[in-house]
Amino acid sequence: MLKALWFMAKIAILAGAVLWVAERPGTVRLEWLDTVVTLQMGFFLASLLVVILLSIFFYRVIRTFADFPASYRYYAQIKAKDKGYHALTRGLTAVAAGDAKAALREAKKARTLLPEDTGLPVLLEAQAARLDGREGDAQK
Repeated sequence: MLKALWFMAKIAILAGAVLWVAERPGTVRLEWLDTVVTLQMGFFLASLLVVILLSIFFYRVIRTFADFPASYRYYAQIKAKDKGYHALTRGLTAVAAGDAKAALREAKKARTLLPEDTGLPVLLEAQAARLDGREGDAQK
């Protein structure tokens, strides 16, 4: 509710500013290198607004292209972590089903995709080794 009221207040202020400028006619005279341009105040302000908006747009486009490599690296990290958690889930499901071969395969995937996580991938490897009958490896 407050956001809607604040938005309406901004619209009212903008409308008031437009009316104030419209009631005060005038011209703007630009002189540069023997060239003189005379514009109405409203047209000058509208042109200024367009130039500002285009500048913001081009800045954002350039900034997006400049930030793309970092954004892509972050996306790749998130995807790898997601794949690691999926491999972990499939591996734990394989352990519950008693499939030692699939559990080992998924444990290796999870260990590769989640190098900073030392809890669940290690547990999955131990459970897979125990299922495979390698109790010594499971104890390690």
